[in-house]
Amino acid sequence: MSAQSRGPLSGVVAATVTPLRDGGRQVNADAVPVLVDFYAAARISGVLVAGTTGEGLLLSTGERMALAESFLQAARGRLAVAVHAGAQTTAEAVSLAGHARDLGADAVAAIGPPYYRYDDDELLAHFRAIASASAPVPFYLYEFRDRTGYALPDNVVRTLAASEPNLVGIKVSDRSLGELRTYMLPELDVFVASEALIPEALAMGAVGAVSGLAAAMPHAVLRIVAGSEPADHAAFLREGLAAYPLQGRRSRRRSSPRACSTTRRCGRRCAASPPASGRGAWRGSPKSGLRPSPQRRSTVRHSPTRSPGSPRGPRIDAAPAGGRRTGSGPAMRTRRPGPGRCRGG
Repeated sequence: MSAQSRGPLSGVVAATVTPLRDGGRQVNADAVPVLVDFYAAARISGVLVAGTTGEGLLLSTGERMALAESFLQAARGRLAVAVHAGAQTTAEAVSLAGHARDLGADAVAAIGPPYYRYDDDELLAHFRAIASASAPVPFYLYEFRDRTGYALPDNVVRTLAASEPNLVGIKVSDRSLGELRTYMLPELDVFVASEALIPEALAMGAVGAVSGLAAAMPHAVLRIVAGSEPADHAAFLREGLAAYPLQGRRSRRRSSPRACSTTRRCGRRCAASPPASGRGAWRGSPKSGLRPSPQRRSTVRHSPTRSPGSPRGPRIDAAPAGGRRTGSGPAMRTRRPGPGRCRGG
């Protein structure tokens, strides 16, 4: 059972993907309402836009603003929308936060600026500027040491909690209970990102989970939060999803490789296509993972029709190797290459 929240977010919040088109060159605004319908049907409480799963730091400022606007227009009255404003510079983060506030976002979140190390005073000045630009919209800190290269000092978090009236919570994406305990402050709503830590986090007073897995399988994360599904099931679901990278549209010429969905980052093209066992089919179990059959190739496209483990969600549109795929719905792509090969994550 999660604690009572102070801010607009609670329970399960999906760290949503960013839909792209034209080989990853443009944000696909037409796909956003389909995603929002999917999340609203799952009855989660909200979405985090342009976070780590949505690869916000790989988007331009204009793309991030357009993406936030699309989600807010589609979700109005159905889902709470938290807009991630974290950026490399304070000026860009302040601009994104002020834009989200003007659009009527339900919340603004910000991770610390990556790459460089900052002292406490620099971090305080950075986050105070973002909180001020967001006000009176509720503001959430975002802690993820693996991505920023440093952990937010707990004294910085406590000082901000005492001085910024619109700071209501923090999302903690660190993967150990020890790291999570550092940020379990009674004056803040705490959200956990690692699905494996959900039961322990809720027992310690967290109010919910902001989950990347919920972007594709919100029903599974809802069950984990409710205690009706073991948290370790999430690892098998993530392993299964890794077999189906979010990729772009296949070239009409059979001999031509499909444009890799990560072209902006890796600069190459991929001809390989992941296998699937058939249209809409997933195989395996929580103990063995989700294993595709080797006979067919597939791409993943999100649609509110069905998903692994639930009656609604992403649909696998599969076709024989070299053939044409079937189905409908906006294609989802990613700009971040996975480890060892050019793929979405």
